[in-house]
Parts: sequence; C-alpha cells; structure tokens
Amino acid sequence: MIFISQNAYSQVDNKILVKVDNKIITNYDLLREIKTLLLINNIELNNDNYVKTKPIALNGLISRYLKLSEIEKYDIEKFNKRELSSYIDNLAKSQNITVLELKNKFTTNNLNYDTFIENLKVGYIWNSLIFDLYKNQIEINTIEIENELEQIVNSRKTLQRYNISEIEISSKNISEKKMMEIYEFINKFGYEEAVKKFSIAESALNNGKLGWISENELQNIYSRELKKLKIGEITQPIKKNNKLIILKLNNRETEQKIIENIEDLRKKLIGQNKNKKLNLFSKSHLSQLERTVLVEKYE
Repeated sequence: MIFISQNAYSQVDNKILVKVDNKIITNYDLLREIKTLLLINNIELNNDNYVKTKPIALNGLISRYLKLSEIEKYDIEKFNKRELSSYIDNLAKSQNITVLELKNKFTTNNLNYDTFIENLKVGYIWNSLIFDLYKNQIEINTIEIENELEQIVNSRKTLQRYNISEIEISSKNISEKKMMEIYEFINKFGYEEAVKKFSIAESALNNGKLGWISENELQNIYSRELKKLKIGEITQPIKKNNKLIILKLNNRETEQKIIENIEDLRKKLIGQNKNKKLNLFSKSHLSQLERTVLVEKYE
C-alpha cells in the first residue's frame, strides 16, 4: 500500500502553476493529482515516480479543466452512473480490495475520495456532451457492417489481438530533428526508457503498456500500422490531432470468433463502430479547445 505523509500538503508552496480560462491549477492541485494517479495505479510514491508522474498529472489537470469549461458552457450534468460505478468496482478489484477498502486507502493517504469521484464525473459528463454534440454526425455504414458480419459468419473469422505499448508526444513545435533524437534514444536505451523520458500519456505510469486489444477495437490508423510490424518493432509516428503516437508491438495472437447470436454480434459491431467515431470526435473537440481556450503557464 502507498503511504504518504500527512504533512505532504503543508510542505508545498501553494502557488498558481497554470490558468485555464478562468480556472487555476495550483501546486496543491498538482500534488493531489500526482498522489491520486499513483494510488489508483498502485504505485509507490517516491521521488522517481513523482518526477515521472508530474507532467502526466499536469496535462491531465489541464485537459480536465478544459472539459469542465466546455461542460459549464453547455450547462450539462447528465452522465452514465452505471459506467462510473463499474469503473470504481473494477478499480477496487484490480487492487484485490473492496470499494470500502479503496475509500479507506484514500483517507489513509490524505486524499479526499469524494473529490476523486467528482473529478471522474467530469470525464463521464464530457462523454455525454460529446454524444449530444455529434450524435447526428455518427453515420453507421450498414453495408460495411453487414459485409463484416457476413465474413465473420461465413469464415468464422479470426481476429488479431495485439499486446501494445505507446509513447504519446505533443506535436506542438516538434521538429523532424527532435523525432530523430527520440528514435535514436529508443535504439540506444530501449522503448521503456523512452516512455519514461518522453511520453505524456497516463499509460507512462505503467511503462506505456496498454495490454491486449482486439483489432476491431482499434482505430483503423492503428491497426493498419500494427499489421506491418513484427513482434518487438515500433511504428513510425502516427499523427492524431495534436499528438504523435509511437506504438510498440509486444505480442500478437489470433482469436477465434464463436458465433452464437447473429443479432447480438450485429449490435456489438455497430456499438464498436459508434464508439470509435465518438472517441475521434472527443479527441478532435478537446484538441480544438486546446487551440482556442487561453491556457497560461506560470512556471
């Protein structure tokens, strides 16, 4: 279990680090976010992990405040309570504890569990907002769905599952020379060391590992690149909005699709297609906010 001194907050000079629109992020907010990320990922708080997590936590806070400003603009409060509850249950299970023990863990580490829940709600309310804004643009190509369904039924289609890791880099002001330096660093010191040094994604807390993902759950741009790789190889930079992604293929395997109910499979394919499109709209909308909302950094 992570144990963090009760005096940790009192030792922090609570100065303003970032202003997002009309909201401020302080040293206190950043420390709390770092502690929370380490706690939910079951990682010990030490100086190395603090330093590694700091930029991830700060980027996460900025993104949350951008989302919150947009949520307040549209005055939306609804969210999927079942998804939130499921996330909490799965988080507790991942640490082999009960939800009550998870709450106690927050208390032990001088963190407010209710604040954690409120911060999670921002993400789920954001998802509701994105759906409301873009639901009329989510066109499902029924011909493609039926063709994929037919292929699965006729051939009991096998799907590739990929075990992958990621390095996520901001594409803002990054030069070709800098990208070459990153790839040279990977060749010299290894992919996981590059994750620690360069990645701004929360997955960096787990050495960039995303685990096993089925090919039909991946965006096409990712699956296309992964199909080109041998195990252990990495992709060229994949441009996604204002980010560059370098994927590593850790392993791959083939899974056999067992067809039990055609209609259920059709609904699943449609759902996966909708989720892919919503994720694209979400990232695009947030990227637009990052370009248009005033974000002032004071350090």
